[in-house]
Amino acid sequence: MENEISLRDLFNVLWKGKFVILLAVAIVVVATLIGAGIYDRSKSQVATVVTLQWEGISDGKYPDGSAFTDKHLVDPYILVATLEELELNNLNGNALRNAIAITPIVPDSIVAQIEKAIKDGKTFDYYPTHYLLALNNGALGISITQAQALLTELVEQFRIRFNRKYVNQTRVNDIINLDFTDLEYVDLYQILSRQAELIAAAVTLRMEGNEHYVSNDLKIGFNDILIRCNLLCATTLKRISSRIDTYYLAKDTEYLISQYGYEISRLKTELVKAKALETNLSDLIANYDGNTQTIILPGGDPAQVIEIDTYYNQLMDSLLNQQRLIIDLESEIGRYEKLVQRYKGEDPEYVVDPDERERQTELLEADIEAAAAALRALLNDTNIILNEHNQVLVSEIIRPLTTPQRQPKVNYTLYGAVALLIGCGLGAAIVLFRHK
Repeated sequence: MENEISLRDLFNVLWKGKFVILLAVAIVVVATLIGAGIYDRSKSQVATVVTLQWEGISDGKYPDGSAFTDKHLVDPYILVATLEELELNNLNGNALRNAIAITPIVPDSIVAQIEKAIKDGKTFDYYPTHYLLALNNGALGISITQAQALLTELVEQFRIRFNRKYVNQTRVNDIINLDFTDLEYVDLYQILSRQAELIAAAVTLRMEGNEHYVSNDLKIGFNDILIRCNLLCATTLKRISSRIDTYYLAKDTEYLISQYGYEISRLKTELVKAKALETNLSDLIANYDGNTQTIILPGGDPAQVIEIDTYYNQLMDSLLNQQRLIIDLESEIGRYEKLVQRYKGEDPEYVVDPDERERQTELLEADIEAAAAALRALLNDTNIILNEHNQVLVSEIIRPLTTPQRQPKVNYTLYGAVALLIGCGLGAAIVLFRHK
């Protein structure tokens, strides 16, 4: 009975001091939450999970075979480019690097295999492709929004740098964007043919492993580009070459003859040098005494040996190569001399009616204009599809699996509950102390 009266008295005392208890609770809770908020801001983190996907990453290598480490994600060039892009001039690359933590994500199944290998005394190599990037924005003194933008831009800058170093060229150079007026027909044909070769080479390179790729914009694929290019070479470009060679067409015959004359002089100089070298090689071979080496085949009869003279063989190979070069030079000189004869009209085997030549010239110029227009359209479509395909490739190089999100370091609910209990206890102690 006395205990019941004592508890009732205690309750009455506490009830009378309820405002003091509530005030103590409020002060403690507010102070705790403010302190927790300050601590949380100083330790605040924004994190995202990224995956890396390119040929060789599962072996810890870049496409060129060089080693990859997760530190490359925070390469100084990438960090500087990130800060410049976001115009965060108050930060520097070293501070940003120290504020970023990179944690490889290893699946549980791989962890089990690693543990088993260790128990068995074996090694187990595993190169992660998923990483957790955490940025301590509290240490940098930046907002959550700025930290999210930093991580997003960091991923983008790694993609850009990877694209520049390891992804194939995304554009075909335009070599026909020039004035055709001052160029000879033979030069124009060479330029047009070279442009077609560049387009075909670029498309063929990308078709390896991507034969069925179709552009979302153009609705055509690499094979369509290649077919158009080959068709152009087999029709219009072939007609251009045929007309030039058949009718010996030129805009400025005298200029072309002088160019061929210069080429003949150059080739004759090369021919003199080649013949002199041939004579020297012939003399060396004729006066060579020999320096044979004896080779016994392993496991064979010692009486059966092979004798070779490597230096003599080298001399003979050099002589044969030089003789081939002389034949090629003489053939090329003869071709140019025949061209000069025909352009001068001194070849009795070659007679062309002037009117027919004029008509063929008009047809030739029309073909050149048509070929140039077709190549420009083909070049434009090629660059569009190459660029689009490149974007698809690069988008998979590094890809965020989660958006950058804040990771709080403080459980405000728990801190509030503890502060509530402490505040109640403190308030009750104050009330009882005042009541003696």
